[in-house]
Amino acid sequence: MLYWIFGLLILSSLASIFSKNPIQAVLFLILSFLLTALIFLLIGAEFLALLMIIVYVGAISILFLFIVMMLNLKIVELYNNNLVYFPVSLLLIMIFVFELVLMMLLSFDIHLNISDLSYNNLAYNILSCNNLILIGQVLYNHYLFGFLIVTIALLVSMVGSIVIIKDKKFNE
Repeated sequence: MLYWIFGLLILSSLASIFSKNPIQAVLFLILSFLLTALIFLLIGAEFLALLMIIVYVGAISILFLFIVMMLNLKIVELYNNNLVYFPVSLLLIMIFVFELVLMMLLSFDIHLNISDLSYNNLAYNILSCNNLILIGQVLYNHYLFGFLIVTIALLVSMVGSIVIIKDKKFNE
């Protein structure tokens, strides 16, 4: 069943990329997000699945859909200039695949023996906790500085957008 979901996810992602109608592209994007949430549910990461649905489908995709509908975008013929960007995109894809393979090869130690690992207590802790506790422990123990930086950046962007909107309304 998981292979069917992966296949549908790839097809909906490709349909989102190659769709000529922007509204259909956003709808295929929403389908891709929902299928990703379903994959998270099937592997046991319930919190990430709900987060994916709430944040990506509920906020970002609907925002994209409203923007596309408000701008009243017509079907634009973009396919006549696509061949110009093909070599650059092919080069970027090759670089990405090379880096991905290099990271996978460097992160796995082939000579590692499972009995040499001292993670028996960690495995017990992972199996005894739920996903929300584990995500909270990882975020607030290992990535606290990055989490705080992202929080401050979001706060500054929110305050900045409010200031810009108030200045525009005040000047009108």
